[in-house]
Amino acid sequence: MIQRLLSRHPDVWVPREETNFFPRFYPKFKRLIVDGKKGEAARALSDIPLVRKWDVEVESNEIKSTDPVRAYAEAIDALMMKKARTEGKIRWGEKTPAYVFSIGLLSGMFPDARFLFLVRDGRDVCLSLSQLDWGPNNAYGAARHWAKVYQEWRASSSTLGDRAMQLRYEDFLTEPEF
Repeated sequence: MIQRLLSRHPDVWVPREETNFFPRFYPKFKRLIVDGKKGEAARALSDIPLVRKWDVEVESNEIKSTDPVRAYAEAIDALMMKKARTEGKIRWGEKTPAYVFSIGLLSGMFPDARFLFLVRDGRDVCLSLSQLDWGPNNAYGAARHWAKVYQEWRASSSTLGDRAMQLRYEDFLTEPEF
């Protein structure tokens, strides 16, 4: 639902899926960049099943930096912008909830990025989490997870200034123009 609302913006493309690009693929990419293998790094990203489904590729010449963090930002931006352009959009967004634990890294990688945090009613979060294979198996565990995520956001967002925005999920659903 959030992806559909965000993608209604005339300029912004957001993938339906959570990409998990940062926790899942960065370590391999970093090793390849450190070893001077930009071509292999570009191919590794382009070979991610989700990216193959998008039918876009990163070219090695799009990775300019030899710094692994900067190089990864260049590669991800190249991928996402290519896909955004195929959808007629000029910007891209992400909606992977686990990224709340990587805001410092993402903020450094993408200095122009804006961060939107949707605060959802804790009871609804508990219900949603209980339906996931990996989620907590009781209300107490779900509530603890919700609190941990929110605390991380509060700590991280304080460093972002006007690049951070927090909205109530329910308000966003009823009035997505913010």
